Amino acid sequence: MALIDGLKIVAAAGTAEPLSATSTVCDWVIVTAFEDNTSPTAMVGASTVVYAVGVTARGVPAMEIAGTKQCRIDGPVNLTEIYVDVGTNGDGVYYIARTTNAFGG
Repeated sequence: MALIDGLKIVAAAGTAEPLSATSTVCDWVIVTAFEDNTSPTAMVGASTVVYAVGVTARGVPAMEIAGTKQCRIDGPVNLTEIYVDVGTNGDGVYYIARTTNAFGG
């Protein structure tokens, strides 16, 4: 197991983009919206995630926790299967994750 981290900048708001293009299976992932995002948060979910206000939104907003916006996902989960959408071009998220040990340790 190892800790990994990265960031995802969403080029086109309204377009769900995978957290990573590299297949990486993780025990857990914590996603945190950039503190300087123009939009108030980021949406995290499956490929159908949609950043919107009200009933048209899909996914889970990164939640307000201790002054930052975070969402924790327990796995196993592949980083390529977690999608992000934002309200403004160029907004994004940071992430930290623990990779899965193939030998169960």
